Amino acid sequence: MHRGKSAIFVLMMFACTANAAIKSETEACTVLTDAAKKKHLSAMEDPEGKYYCWLYSTSKKYFVFQLHYHFDVPRDWVGSDLVGYYAVRKNDAAIFEWNLGDDSLGNNLNKFKVKK
Repeated sequence: MHRGKSAIFVLMMFACTANAAIKSETEACTVLTDAAKKKHLSAMEDPEGKYYCWLYSTSKKYFVFQLHYHFDVPRDWVGSDLVGYYAVRKNDAAIFEWNLGDDSLGNNLNKFKVKK
């Protein structure tokens, strides 16, 4: 009977950490960059996955970031490393595209299919 209670406790702990609340900008950026690597969001991506975030805004519900991807380029290359704008919801770590034009939520990143 003791084993059953332990198993239930472990399952409850897993369920709580799977969609845990985000407590800091750094934690939110890590969640976003990990998802970007998994979803292969950058067209230039190599296996290293060199994503980084710049905070765009924050609110009671979201951290909104500019997501960038660093890659080595020739000195005379002109372009941007901006992948896009994304919001990380603080209460459950859900990630959404961010519509910059009207500062609103877009599509849920978790519903995107992984590029192959």
